[in-house]
Amino acid sequence: MSRRKRDAEKRRRDELEREKYLERRRTEPSKQPRSRATRAPAQRRPEPKRSSTEQRRAPPPPRDAPVRSQSDGSDAQTQLAALRSRRDSILYVANEAHRRIDSFDSQIGGLGERVEQLRRSDYRFMPDLEEQVEGVTGRWRVSAPGYRSQSQVEFDRITREAQSLNMQLSSAGGVSAAEALLNTLNLVATQYGDSVNAMIGGYQGELEGIERDLGVAESTMALLVEHSFQWKHGESPVISVRAQHMDKGVPGILTLTNMRFIYEEERMEVLKKILFFATEKKKVREVLIDQPIGAVESLRSGSMGLFKGAGLYIKFKEGTGGGEARFDTKGKQGDQISRFYQYVMSGGADEVMEDGDEGEKEAYRPVVCPHCSAPYTEEVYRGQTSVECRYCGTVVRL
Repeated sequence: MSRRKRDAEKRRRDELEREKYLERRRTEPSKQPRSRATRAPAQRRPEPKRSSTEQRRAPPPPRDAPVRSQSDGSDAQTQLAALRSRRDSILYVANEAHRRIDSFDSQIGGLGERVEQLRRSDYRFMPDLEEQVEGVTGRWRVSAPGYRSQSQVEFDRITREAQSLNMQLSSAGGVSAAEALLNTLNLVATQYGDSVNAMIGGYQGELEGIERDLGVAESTMALLVEHSFQWKHGESPVISVRAQHMDKGVPGILTLTNMRFIYEEERMEVLKKILFFATEKKKVREVLIDQPIGAVESLRSGSMGLFKGAGLYIKFKEGTGGGEARFDTKGKQGDQISRFYQYVMSGGADEVMEDGDEGEKEAYRPVVCPHCSAPYTEEVYRGQTSVECRYCGTVVRL
């Protein structure tokens, strides 16, 4: 046995002997009892020091004492806390439904200003936006006061009933009553939310369509603030989105106008570098594809890439030098570009840009070279603004 173990064993034996000695002193009677007359007032004997084992051991309760469960109070408090949390959740849901009316009112009220801002920035297409916005805002303006009044009455009722629960939720005895009231309050709040959804449901579909078209137009104008190409006479943007040229592997901006199909590469050019770190950069956009809209033989949206995301497949006519191109887009952008392409090719964009049929006839008159008087017999694509004479090389503006 090691020395440390021997010392520990000795201390344990000494402690046991000391406890036995103190126990005998407490139980032995006094050897020299004093008479009652001469006995000195009893002094409180100091309580012997208990061992660590005795200090940790709690004295047992009397047999006839009532035993109280410590979990009774904590369980009641836990139930009350859960009920308070449930009440707060119901109030939060009701408050969100109440705020939905004001939020919807602000959303509809701001549509007119957004359309005006688009027109000021020279976005000319989707001419029915004004009519759609005027229709939905006019109908909402008539119905909104009644909706707000009805919503306020129902919301105030829910708030009052929630406040009446405070007394039941302040004492453990009101758990059962509070739970029953909460069930009723939850039902009322659910019906209130359904009522608000019914109020705005008749406008939701129409508003989503307007928001979708406005979002396309606003995003288009924001992307074309820093364009790298020159606008042609009578040209205006229709849609512009961010895309990835899958064949060239470069990100950029794809733009469809009433006259052209354009793709600009977008990259960061390093202007200044310290060691291996670029300290100054500049965003650069460069045109990679610039074709008349009529040079497009086919344009369709579809799945593309490893994860089969949204994409766009474009094939240009022979002789244009465009070949085929694939673009990776996001969400429904491929479908939107396809829809606007059909809009341009069907003449919808021409109706917006031109006041009558006179401009249409002017655009398709026969082309004759002003230098050698030779006729231009090749196909003239929609959106093409000039041709080159095959005999003398003169560039003829259309």
